[in-house]
Amino acid sequence: MKEATIVRQIMDYLKRSEFWVMKVHGSNYQRAGVPDLLAIKNGRAYWFEVKTPDGKVSRLQEITIEDLRRFGSVADVVRSVEDVQEVLRCSDIE
Repeated sequence: MKEATIVRQIMDYLKRSEFWVMKVHGSNYQRAGVPDLLAIKNGRAYWFEVKTPDGKVSRLQEITIEDLRRFGSVADVVRSVEDVQEVLRCSDIE
């Protein structure tokens, strides 16, 4: 399965779960390493770096996820809707 398909599935799930969701598209004007998806609900930010089952996370992505967590966001690497559900469960949103 392609990463874009997983992103679409996750976005659809989050929208049905009443999150505000945005796909982050990299550009020259954006900081490198920012996760693929930003979802917001009840004033809390959730960042998801989406990977295929065998996709690798770069060191810069790991550092960015650590920074986002340090600033109070939920941030994680996910490979499926089920991974997103687990992240949300662990953060007391579901």
